[in-house]
Order: sequence, then structure tokens, then C-alpha cells
Amino acid sequence: MARKHLTPKRHLGRELNESTVDVAKRLAQVVSQAETKHKTSVEGMFEASVAEEMAATFGAEILFEENREGPITSLAIILIPDENRQNRRVAALAATFGFVAHLSKRRKIAVAAPQGYVTDFASIPGFAQWMISPFGKHSEAAVVHDWLYTLGTKGDKKGRKLADVTFRRALKLVGVGFFRRNIMYWAVRVGGGSGYGLESDYDFRDLERLKPRDPLPDRKSFAVTWREAEIPKPVKRKKGLAPERSPASVQPPLSEADAKAKAQDAMVATKAR
Repeated sequence: MARKHLTPKRHLGRELNESTVDVAKRLAQVVSQAETKHKTSVEGMFEASVAEEMAATFGAEILFEENREGPITSLAIILIPDENRQNRRVAALAATFGFVAHLSKRRKIAVAAPQGYVTDFASIPGFAQWMISPFGKHSEAAVVHDWLYTLGTKGDKKGRKLADVTFRRALKLVGVGFFRRNIMYWAVRVGGGSGYGLESDYDFRDLERLKPRDPLPDRKSFAVTWREAEIPKPVKRKKGLAPERSPASVQPPLSEADAKAKAQDAMVATKAR
């Protein structure tokens, strides 16, 4: 399967390109501003809905403008020593992680899991970890799924299904095979209901000492970290019509002096023949 959106194996261990670094910086700034503006709005100095709409628009557009699917930034994690959940290692995100998935021909979703968020990767029961490890090729997809589940509200069937469908698409994008990704998808569809919207999963760490943040950031400020959007339909040209030229391809008109010089050069070239 072609995986053009991923870093080729021959490049692993090398420096990230400037585009990836730039997106990561802009994304982190937007998420940080969203949290700050929401906190300010609670104190009555800024309207919360305006702050959230701004962050949702700009944060998602940073990811969408890359015009591709899959991980848009790198998944950077810090493993938390001597801590696990049901035999699974846990880690804090060292930087905001951005991911885009096309859920259908007309729908796409952008997700930005914020810095400091604690994930336990894929929620694989202990008895099944011999077949599918909690951490592996599917880790980026698992972090996206974890974050959408963390933001969920108990009993929201529509939100939970969206998270699961995003997970299935994300698994395909990171190269998990058909058989395995469908096992993982149906595992969360059948047995993941109790884990959707759990208060205990809303966990953030101070990255210097890896201690739980106290107080935790307001959950509402992170409602802006994912957004669905429509995929625009491709523009169809009528038969027989010449394609429109982009503004960059249109040459500016020549000045009178340039026109005379060009004509003179053409005459010299003709005589030389």
C-alpha cells in the first residue's frame, strides 16, 4: 500500500523537514491560545464562543491546508516511569499532535491532541496483547482515538461512532493491514462503550516533572481541538473549453521600450539565419 504521507524508512532518524516543524509550531500556538482565551472568557473578559470558534477554525485550517491525510506533525511522546494502565505503558505528548482523515468522499476531520495529554495508546486487553501490542505501527491512530474518546460525553452514540470511524480510517493511513485494523475497529465498537467519556482519562502532565497538572485545564477549552469539514467537489470543465489560466501564469503587458527591444532582437535573429 502506498504511504506517501509517511516518512520513508530510509529517512527515519533524520531531521524533520521545515514544513512539518512550522505546522507543529503554529498548531501548538493556536491550541495554547484557545486555552488562554477560554480561561479569560470564564472570568468575563472574553466571549467563550468567539474564542472557541476562532481556534477551531484556525487550528483545523492549519492541518487542512496541508491537503493530505495522515499524521501532519510527528508524534512526540515522553514515557511516564513506573506508571501503567491495565498492563499498558502510558506517555505524555511532548508536543501537540495533528492528524487529518477523510471519512468519506465528502467529509474530513482534523484532530489536534494537545501537549501534555496522557495516552495509554491502544486499549488492548492483556489476554490479547500477544496478538496486538498496545504500542506499535498503530500508535498515531490510537492517540487520535484516545483523545476523541477523552473529549466524549457518556451516552453520546453519534460522537462515539465518529471517534471509532476516525480510528479505522487512521489505522489504514498509518499502514495497518485490512485484517488487523478491522479486528481493532470492531473491538472498540463492541467493547469500547464503557471507556467513552471517562473522567479518569482526562489527564495532563507537567512536562518537566511529569506530575499531574493541578488544576487540570478546563475541558471546554479543548472542544476546539477537532473539527469536521466538507471536502469541496472538484471543478468540472465543460468539453471544448480551454482550461483557465492561473493568475501566476498570466504575463504582465510589456512596456513600449521592452516591446521595441524584443522586436529588434527578433529581426537580428532573422538576419542571422
